[in-house]
Amino acid sequence: MQKDTIKIDVGLIPNYVRNDLAAATLEFMKRILEQPGGREMLDTKMTQRTKK
Repeated sequence: MQKDTIKIDVGLIPNYVRNDLAAATLEFMKRILEQPGGREMLDTKMTQRTKK
């Protein structure tokens, strides 16, 4: 089975867009961690991801 991959040349993305994306990602992660069971959900996802 072939893995689905996405390759992005971040050098082509303007700095302000990268900064906005990083800030949004950080806020998203904080919100997940504030939810009951959020940490466990992320841990499970990371474990599943590393097994692929």
